Amino acid sequence: MTVDIRKQFQQKDEERKERQRTLKQNAAAHLWFKHIADSLNDSGMDMQVVLAKRAGIKWTETAVKECLFRVLMIAMTNKQSTTELTTKEFTEVTNMLRDFLARDYGVNVEVPSVESLMLEQGVNHGAN
Repeated sequence: MTVDIRKQFQQKDEERKERQRTLKQNAAAHLWFKHIADSLNDSGMDMQVVLAKRAGIKWTETAVKECLFRVLMIAMTNKQSTTELTTKEFTEVTNMLRDFLARDYGVNVEVPSVESLMLEQGVNHGAN
């Protein structure tokens, strides 16, 4: 019994050591959601094709986050908000979504690197 309690405390300590997803991960996710939305739309796959048989709803960054990413996130982690994700959980959910879209729909959109994120943000800020 003492060993079981010790294991439970060790597991809780390990969970606490994992950090919350970073702001860069969050920014990369939103850029990725936008790229997925653009790629799905460019491929002629509106939301009806991927989610349900309803007429012509176009993908948006928010729709990708709420209808795809968040659904997987809740199923995989039982967490309701991306702010609750650890960096490891965030990576696992993004990998699952990326693999699902590639396998089932032929949509291959890589998660943006730090470099591409900085470039995109620089382009967007420079245009303002």
